[in-house]
Amino acid sequence: MERKYTGIIMKKYDIGEADRMYVVYTAESGKIKVLAKGVRKSGAKLAGFLENFNLVGIFVAKNHGAGKITGVIVENYFSILRRNFEILAGVFENFQLIEKMVQWEQEDRRFFDLMLSYLRAVEREAGSAKKWRISVINLGFFFKALALLGYQLEVNKCVLCRKKLFSGRNFFSAEQGGIVCESCAPKISQRVSAGENCVKIMRIFFQSSLESLFKLQVGEKDVKQLNFVAREFARWINS
Repeated sequence: MERKYTGIIMKKYDIGEADRMYVVYTAESGKIKVLAKGVRKSGAKLAGFLENFNLVGIFVAKNHGAGKITGVIVENYFSILRRNFEILAGVFENFQLIEKMVQWEQEDRRFFDLMLSYLRAVEREAGSAKKWRISVINLGFFFKALALLGYQLEVNKCVLCRKKLFSGRNFFSAEQGGIVCESCAPKISQRVSAGENCVKIMRIFFQSSLESLFKLQVGEKDVKQLNFVAREFARWINS
Protein backbone atom coordinates (compact mmCIF):
# COMPACT_ATOMS: atom_id res chain seq x y z
CA MET A 1 0.00 0.00 0.00
CA GLU A 2 1.37 3.41 -0.99
CA ARG A 3 0.81 6.54 1.06
CA LYS A 4 1.80 10.17 0.57
CA TYR A 5 3.23 12.21 3.44
CA THR A 6 4.22 15.85 3.80
CA GLY A 7 7.39 15.93 5.84
CA ILE A 8 10.67 17.52 6.80
CA ILE A 9 13.81 15.39 6.53
CA MET A 10 15.50 15.39 9.93
CA LYS A 11 18.26 12.84 9.50
CA LYS A 12 19.75 10.31 7.09
CA TYR A 13 22.26 7.49 7.32
CA ASP A 14 23.70 4.89 4.98
CA ILE A 15 22.89 1.20 5.13
CA GLY A 16 24.14 -1.63 2.96
CA GLU A 17 26.10 -0.88 -0.20
CA ALA A 18 23.79 1.59 -1.92
CA ASP A 19 20.76 2.26 0.29
CA ARG A 20 19.99 5.06 2.72
CA MET A 21 17.56 5.39 5.62
CA TYR A 22 15.77 8.68 6.26
CA VAL A 23 14.13 9.99 9.42
CA VAL A 24 11.27 12.27 8.40
CA TYR A 25 8.90 14.26 10.60
CA THR A 26 5.54 14.19 8.85
CA ALA A 27 2.38 16.21 9.31
CA GLU A 28 0.31 13.02 9.15
CA SER A 29 2.16 10.51 11.36
CA GLY A 30 4.92 12.31 13.24
CA LYS A 31 8.44 10.88 13.05
CA ILE A 32 8.81 7.97 10.66
CA LYS A 33 11.69 5.97 9.20
CA VAL A 34 11.75 5.30 5.45
CA LEU A 35 14.19 3.52 3.14
CA ALA A 36 15.47 4.70 -0.24
CA LYS A 37 16.78 1.73 -2.23
CA GLY A 38 19.83 2.31 -4.42
CA VAL A 39 19.85 6.04 -3.72
CA ARG A 40 23.65 6.11 -3.33
CA LYS A 41 24.28 4.66 -6.78
CA SER A 42 25.71 6.96 -9.43
CA GLY A 43 22.91 8.76 -11.24
CA ALA A 44 20.20 7.86 -8.71
CA LYS A 45 17.28 10.20 -9.39
CA LEU A 46 16.02 10.61 -5.83
CA ALA A 47 19.33 11.48 -4.17
CA GLY A 48 19.20 15.23 -4.81
CA PHE A 49 15.64 15.50 -3.53
CA LEU A 50 16.29 13.78 -0.20
CA GLU A 51 18.52 16.29 1.58
CA ASN A 52 18.31 17.18 5.26
CA PHE A 53 15.76 19.93 6.04
CA ASN A 54 13.97 19.67 2.70
CA LEU A 55 10.20 20.05 2.92
CA VAL A 56 8.94 17.20 0.77
CA GLY A 57 5.91 15.35 -0.43
CA ILE A 58 7.05 11.78 -0.08
CA PHE A 59 5.41 8.62 -1.42
CA VAL A 60 5.99 5.51 0.67
CA ALA A 61 5.10 1.86 0.04
CA LYS A 62 4.82 -0.12 3.25
CA ASN A 63 3.85 -3.67 4.15
CA HIS A 64 5.91 -4.24 7.31
CA GLY A 65 8.99 -2.63 8.83
CA ALA A 66 10.35 0.62 7.39
CA GLY A 67 8.49 1.81 4.31
CA LYS A 68 10.25 2.21 0.97
CA ILE A 69 10.31 5.55 -0.82
CA THR A 70 8.75 5.36 -4.28
CA GLY A 71 8.70 9.06 -5.16
CA VAL A 72 9.51 12.54 -3.85
CA ILE A 73 8.29 16.05 -4.63
CA VAL A 74 10.37 18.83 -3.08
CA GLU A 75 8.17 21.67 -1.85
CA ASN A 76 11.01 23.79 -0.42
CA TYR A 77 14.78 23.34 -0.62
CA PHE A 78 15.47 26.33 1.68
CA SER A 79 18.18 27.25 -0.80
CA ILE A 80 19.27 30.52 0.90
CA LEU A 81 19.87 28.65 4.14
CA ARG A 82 22.04 26.09 2.33
CA ARG A 83 24.38 28.77 1.00
CA ASN A 84 25.52 29.73 4.52
CA PHE A 85 27.49 26.84 6.00
CA GLU A 86 27.75 28.34 9.50
CA ILE A 87 23.99 28.82 9.79
CA LEU A 88 23.31 25.42 8.23
CA ALA A 89 25.58 23.80 10.83
CA GLY A 90 23.56 25.46 13.61
CA VAL A 91 20.28 24.10 12.23
CA PHE A 92 21.84 20.65 11.85
CA GLU A 93 23.00 20.68 15.49
CA ASN A 94 19.55 21.80 16.66
CA PHE A 95 17.85 19.01 14.72
CA GLN A 96 20.28 16.44 16.13
CA LEU A 97 19.44 17.50 19.69
CA ILE A 98 15.68 17.54 19.11
CA GLU A 99 15.37 14.41 16.96
CA LYS A 100 16.53 12.18 19.82
CA MET A 101 13.68 13.45 22.02
CA VAL A 102 10.91 12.86 19.48
CA GLN A 103 8.93 9.63 19.81
CA TRP A 104 8.22 7.47 16.75
CA GLU A 105 4.91 7.75 14.91
CA GLN A 106 3.17 10.15 17.26
CA GLU A 107 1.36 12.75 15.20
CA ASP A 108 1.64 16.34 16.45
CA ARG A 109 0.74 18.94 13.86
CA ARG A 110 1.84 21.71 16.22
CA PHE A 111 5.37 20.32 16.27
CA PHE A 112 5.43 19.95 12.49
CA ASP A 113 4.26 23.57 12.14
CA LEU A 114 6.93 24.71 14.61
CA MET A 115 9.67 22.96 12.61
CA LEU A 116 8.43 24.53 9.39
CA SER A 117 8.20 27.99 10.99
CA TYR A 118 11.75 27.55 12.27
CA LEU A 119 13.19 26.69 8.85
CA ARG A 120 11.31 29.57 7.23
CA ALA A 121 12.53 31.98 9.90
CA VAL A 122 16.16 30.90 9.50
CA GLU A 123 15.80 31.07 5.71
CA ARG A 124 14.48 34.61 6.03
CA GLU A 125 17.47 35.71 8.13
CA ALA A 126 20.18 33.66 6.39
CA GLY A 127 21.25 36.60 4.27
CA SER A 128 21.26 39.05 7.18
CA ALA A 129 24.45 40.43 8.65
CA LYS A 130 22.91 40.19 12.14
CA LYS A 131 24.05 36.77 13.30
CA TRP A 132 22.52 37.26 16.75
CA ARG A 133 19.09 36.95 15.15
CA ILE A 134 19.87 33.43 13.97
CA SER A 135 21.14 32.53 17.46
CA VAL A 136 17.88 33.78 18.99
CA ILE A 137 15.78 31.83 16.47
CA ASN A 138 17.82 28.65 17.11
CA LEU A 139 17.38 28.97 20.87
CA GLY A 140 13.73 29.95 20.60
CA PHE A 141 12.99 26.88 18.51
CA PHE A 142 14.83 24.58 20.91
CA PHE A 143 12.99 25.78 24.03
CA LYS A 144 9.59 25.86 22.29
CA ALA A 145 10.21 22.35 20.95
CA LEU A 146 10.99 21.17 24.49
CA ALA A 147 7.60 22.41 25.68
CA LEU A 148 5.73 20.68 22.84
CA LEU A 149 7.59 17.44 23.48
CA GLY A 150 6.53 17.40 27.14
CA TYR A 151 9.65 18.97 28.66
CA GLN A 152 8.20 22.30 29.81
CA LEU A 153 10.81 23.86 32.07
CA GLU A 154 9.82 25.72 35.24
CA VAL A 155 11.13 29.27 34.86
CA ASN A 156 8.70 31.23 37.03
CA LYS A 157 9.18 29.56 40.43
CA CYS A 158 11.98 27.68 42.12
CA VAL A 159 11.46 24.01 41.28
CA LEU A 160 12.29 23.01 44.87
CA CYS A 161 10.73 25.52 47.26
CA ARG A 162 8.10 26.73 44.73
CA LYS A 163 8.69 30.35 45.70
CA LYS A 164 8.65 33.12 43.11
CA LEU A 165 12.04 33.75 41.54
CA PHE A 166 13.73 37.07 42.17
CA SER A 167 16.79 38.69 40.64
CA GLY A 168 20.04 37.35 41.97
CA ARG A 169 22.07 34.16 41.63
CA ASN A 170 19.65 31.62 40.24
CA PHE A 171 20.65 28.29 38.73
CA PHE A 172 19.38 25.78 36.20
CA SER A 173 19.01 22.11 37.10
CA ALA A 174 18.43 19.68 34.23
CA GLU A 175 17.50 16.89 36.65
CA GLN A 176 14.88 19.04 38.40
CA GLY A 177 13.60 20.50 35.14
CA GLY A 178 13.94 24.21 35.77
CA ILE A 179 15.34 27.09 37.76
CA VAL A 180 16.56 26.74 41.34
CA CYS A 181 16.83 29.79 43.61
CA GLU A 182 20.04 30.71 45.40
CA SER A 183 18.74 29.41 48.74
CA CYS A 184 17.93 25.96 47.36
CA ALA A 185 20.97 25.67 45.09
CA PRO A 186 23.20 23.88 47.68
CA LYS A 187 20.71 20.97 47.64
CA ILE A 188 21.47 20.33 43.94
CA SER A 189 24.81 18.82 42.96
CA GLN A 190 24.50 19.31 39.18
CA ARG A 191 23.55 22.89 38.32
CA VAL A 192 24.61 25.70 36.01
CA SER A 193 24.32 29.44 36.49
CA ALA A 194 21.21 31.10 35.04
CA GLY A 195 21.41 34.89 35.16
CA GLU A 196 18.43 37.19 35.42
CA ASN A 197 18.37 37.92 31.67
CA CYS A 198 18.72 34.22 30.86
CA VAL A 199 15.61 33.39 32.90
CA LYS A 200 13.63 36.31 31.41
CA ILE A 201 14.50 35.28 27.84
CA MET A 202 13.49 31.67 28.50
CA ARG A 203 10.09 32.93 29.65
CA ILE A 204 9.74 34.92 26.44
CA PHE A 205 10.66 31.85 24.36
CA PHE A 206 7.89 29.81 25.96
CA GLN A 207 5.28 32.56 25.65
CA SER A 208 6.00 34.02 22.21
CA SER A 209 5.84 32.88 18.60
CA LEU A 210 9.06 32.35 16.65
CA GLU A 211 8.15 35.22 14.35
CA SER A 212 8.01 37.67 17.26
CA LEU A 213 11.55 36.80 18.33
CA PHE A 214 13.03 38.86 15.47
CA LYS A 215 12.57 41.96 17.67
CA LEU A 216 14.16 40.43 20.77
CA GLN A 217 17.50 41.96 21.73
CA VAL A 218 19.82 39.37 23.28
CA GLY A 219 23.44 39.99 24.25
CA GLU A 220 26.33 37.66 23.44
CA LYS A 221 26.75 36.70 27.10
CA ASP A 222 23.07 35.72 27.34
CA VAL A 223 23.28 33.68 24.12
CA LYS A 224 26.24 31.71 25.51
CA GLN A 225 24.45 31.04 28.79
CA LEU A 226 21.23 29.97 27.05
CA ASN A 227 23.20 27.67 24.75
CA PHE A 228 24.86 26.11 27.77
CA VAL A 229 21.50 25.55 29.48
CA ALA A 230 20.02 24.04 26.28
CA ARG A 231 22.88 21.60 25.79
CA GLU A 232 22.98 20.67 29.46
CA PHE A 233 19.30 19.73 29.35
CA ALA A 234 19.65 17.85 26.05
CA ARG A 235 22.62 15.94 27.47
CA TRP A 236 20.63 14.97 30.57
CA ILE A 237 17.60 13.80 28.57
CA ASN A 238 19.69 11.70 26.22
CA SER A 239 22.03 10.27 28.84
